[in-house]
Amino acid sequence: MNYLGREWCKPAYFIHYANRGLTCGGLKAAILADVMQGLTMIAVSLAIIVQGCIEVGGFGAVFERNKNDGRLDFLNFNMDPTIRVTTTSALVGQLFMSLSIFGCQQNFVQRYCSMDSQKKVTKTLMYNIPVITVLFSLSWVVGMVVYATYATCDPYSSGYIEKFDEVLPFFVEDRFNYLPGILGLFMASLFNGALSLNVSNLNSLATVAFEDFLKPLPCLKGMTDKQQLNTIKGIGVLLGLVIMGISFGVGLLDGVIESSMLVTSATSGPLLGVFIMALLIPCANWKGASTGVIAGHLVTLWITFGRLTIEKPPTPHLPLSTEGCTNTSFNDHILKPEHQTSFWTITTTTPASINYTGNFSSDIINTTRAAPSDPLTQLYSITYMYYSLIGCFISILVGWTVSYFTGSERDLYDEELIHPIARKMADFFPGKKRRYEEKTLNKMPRNGSMIPSASVTNMERKCGSTNLAFTQDVPLEQMEVYRTKL
Repeated sequence: MNYLGREWCKPAYFIHYANRGLTCGGLKAAILADVMQGLTMIAVSLAIIVQGCIEVGGFGAVFERNKNDGRLDFLNFNMDPTIRVTTTSALVGQLFMSLSIFGCQQNFVQRYCSMDSQKKVTKTLMYNIPVITVLFSLSWVVGMVVYATYATCDPYSSGYIEKFDEVLPFFVEDRFNYLPGILGLFMASLFNGALSLNVSNLNSLATVAFEDFLKPLPCLKGMTDKQQLNTIKGIGVLLGLVIMGISFGVGLLDGVIESSMLVTSATSGPLLGVFIMALLIPCANWKGASTGVIAGHLVTLWITFGRLTIEKPPTPHLPLSTEGCTNTSFNDHILKPEHQTSFWTITTTTPASINYTGNFSSDIINTTRAAPSDPLTQLYSITYMYYSLIGCFISILVGWTVSYFTGSERDLYDEELIHPIARKMADFFPGKKRRYEEKTLNKMPRNGSMIPSASVTNMERKCGSTNLAFTQDVPLEQMEVYRTKL
C-alpha cells in the first residue's frame, strides 16, 4: 500500500504511477484483515460476557454488584483540569482525539481516497458510528463482568497479576481452561490487532517520510524505482526499531491503556490544529502551519515530560477485596501452593481515605491534584485527556499569528481541496482573504490535433479534478484506458 499524493487513488493521479509499479492492491487485504480482527474481538468479548454472567448469576447480578461497589460513576462533571478522568475531560479529550484520528491521520485518509465518491466516504463513517459504539460498550460490559466475578477475591490483591491490565488475560486463562486454545486465540487476536495497525502505519510513515522529506533533496535526484523502494524499506525498519524502543518504555509505566491515551492525546492535537487552520483561517500559509504544528508539539511534549518531574499524591483506587478467597476461587492449574487451604488470610486493600460500607459513593476517584501554590506544578498536573485540546489551540494560535505577519501575494489555495461550507465560514475570520489559483488544463495532442474543450470537461467529470503535475506527460488514450480498467 503506497501513498501517492494528496488524492492517491483517483484515476487521474494513478496513471502517472502505473508505469512505476505502484499499486493499491494491498488496501483491500488490509481492510479485510481489520474486519476479521473486529469480528474476532466481538466474538471473544461476547464469550467472556456469557461466561461471567453464568458464574455470577445473570447480568442483573453483575449490574447490581458494580452499582453497589461504585463502579458505575459515569456522570462526574467536575471542571478541575487536574482530575485524572471525569465525564467532561473524557468527552472533550476524546472528541479532539477522534477528530484527529478519523479526519486527519494519513492511514485513514488513504482509505477515504480509495473510495469512488465523497458520498460513500460519508456513508462509511456513518456506519462506523454503531460499530464503534458496540465495541466500546462491549469493553465496558466485559470490565463489569470481570469485576463481578472477582469482587470478593481480587487477583491483583492476591498477587496473581502485577498490573490491572493483566486481569483480562488472567480471566481467560482461569475461566476458559475447559476450552483448549481459547487463550491462544485471545492473545493472537490482541497481537494481530497491534500488528495489522502497526504494519499499515509503518508503511505510511516510511512512504510519507521519503516523499516529503528525502525525495526533494538534490542529492537524491534521479533515483530509480528500485532504489526508492529500498530506501522506503530502510526507513520502515528504522521506524520499527524506534517504535519497539518506545514500547519497552511504555511497558514500564503504570498502565498500557493510560500510556497509549497519553501519547495519542499529546500528538493528535497539533495535527488537528493544522487542518482546522487550512479550513477556516483565510490567511493561513505554509509558514504559519509549520510553525504552529511545531509549537503545538513542543508545548504538549513539555507538559508530558514535565508531569514526570513533579511529586503527585497517589491516585486513589476503588476498594479491592480478598475476603471471599478460597481454594476454589481460581482454577487448580494457576492456584498457588500456599493457597491450597480452604481459606486464605484476609487482606483487604481498601485505602484509608475511602470508607467502604458496601454501598459505595466515590467523589475522589481518579483524582490527582497538585499543590495549589505552584502554577508550574498545576500546569504539569493537567490530565492527559486535555493534551489534544491544548495542542490543537496552540497550533492554531501560533500558526494564525505567523501567517498573519508572513502572508504574501504568492499564497494561493486550491479551491477544490476546501469544502464549500468551510470556504464560507472562513469569510467570518479576520485576516487577508484567500486567493485561489486559476486552473487551466493544457490541451494534449492527439494524432497531431488539439483536444477539444468538451473532451477535457468530460474527462474531468469522470475522473475528478485533474492535477497537471501527474497528467501533463500522460497521453489521454492511456488515461481513458486505465480509467476503464479501474
